[in-house]
Amino acid sequence: MLELLLSLVFWSMVAFCCSIVGYVFTSILMYEDVLNWYGRLIGKLPEWLGKPLGLCSICFTGQLTLWVQIYYCHKMEDFANLIFFPYTICLAIFLAYKYK
Repeated sequence: MLELLLSLVFWSMVAFCCSIVGYVFTSILMYEDVLNWYGRLIGKLPEWLGKPLGLCSICFTGQLTLWVQIYYCHKMEDFANLIFFPYTICLAIFLAYKYK
């Protein structure tokens, strides 16, 4: 039981961090000159491809959370944490929506 609670806390922190990174990345992409070249590059792509790559903070956060989870679950020995996939992605998207 304690292990599940610790997994819940861990994946909640992953969702929180991914939502902050997604929001900051898309904000820098849209308004600063640091990644302006990348913003122009993905702005030329179709909408369905450009949004998850950084044009939409919510879409980018969902993609980022998905790939972070795949990376961490690949490194873990037990795949019992796969039950937290939908929870973490939904929480990260909800937090990104609240930031916006």
